[in-house]
Amino acid sequence: MENENQASEQFKMTEATRQRLEEKIDYLEKVERPRIIEEIQTARAHGDLSENSEYDAAREAQRLNEEQIATLRNQLANAVIVEGNGDTVSLEDEVQIQMSNGKEKTVIVVSTTEADVLQNKISNVSPLGMALMDHAAGDEVTYKVPSGKVLSAKIVSIKHPNLDAE
Repeated sequence: MENENQASEQFKMTEATRQRLEEKIDYLEKVERPRIIEEIQTARAHGDLSENSEYDAAREAQRLNEEQIATLRNQLANAVIVEGNGDTVSLEDEVQIQMSNGKEKTVIVVSTTEADVLQNKISNVSPLGMALMDHAAGDEVTYKVPSGKVLSAKIVSIKHPNLDAE
């Protein structure tokens, strides 16, 4: 039943994100898959598979690679392409915000497929990401974090890389 819910889930993304996902699938299928198959064949040549850690590691790498391909294919199959209008926060926008404690930080709002906290890329379905979406510079937004605390942030500026490049 969980897989049924996953299959019907929609993934909002820009056309650029869709293209990056297709490139990632292509890489996983054409570069990683053959490399892993070669590792499996090399490990098999070492003999007894029951105590062959190289073989086990290669099979696990194969499982993870195929799982990632399936996940990305599902996301593409259920993709909803969205583009920003230039006035409000949308996917792939770089947003400078001032937190309620006065500190400023910059985040990039991305689809769930590209979220990466270490690069300040927040998901559009995260509490802050949802709060920022469709708001303009100067707006103050509030959002609830998992602990239940309600926070606020003011949008200082928005950079629209997809629109600014045109």
